[in-house]
Amino acid sequence: MNVAIVGCGKVSRGHIKAWQDRDDAQIVLLVDVSRENAEQTREMTGLDESIPIAEDYREALARDGVDIVDICTPSHRHAKEIADALQAGKHIVTEKPTGYNLEECRFLRYWRGLCPEPKVAVAYSLRYYPVNMEVKRLLDEGALGDVFAGQFT
Repeated sequence: MNVAIVGCGKVSRGHIKAWQDRDDAQIVLLVDVSRENAEQTREMTGLDESIPIAEDYREALARDGVDIVDICTPSHRHAKEIADALQAGKHIVTEKPTGYNLEECRFLRYWRGLCPEPKVAVAYSLRYYPVNMEVKRLLDEGALGDVFAGQFT
C-alpha cells in the first residue's frame, strides 16, 4: 500500500508512526501547503529524505502510485478533500470530523453514492488512549454513577 499523507501538522505524526509500524505500507508522498512544515515532519518522523513533498493535495490524487490518501488537514477542509479523493478512486483514511454540518454530510453521501469502491476509514484514535479506556471501564462498572454532563479539554 502506497500512502500519501495530506497535512503534515501534529496529527500527521501519529498517522505516520502507524504507517511506519506496518510491513505492508510505505509513505510515498507528503503534502502540506507549507513545504517547510512537511520537511520538518519528514525529519521528525525519520522518513527518508527522498520522499517527495507537494503543496497541493490534488497532486496526491493525480498520482497513479498512491493507493491511500491519509487526510490530516484542518477539519474545515475534510469534506472537500474526501469527496475529491473518492472521485479520484483513492482509498481514504481521514481524521474526524468528515463534515461539520448536515449539508457537508449530505455532500459526502452524494459522492459516496457515485464512488462506492474506495474504502473510507475515519480515525477515532482517542478512544484507545489509556485514560479514556479507564473511564469507559469505570462507566461500564457503574463506578461513576449516572453521567449527565461532561467537560473535556
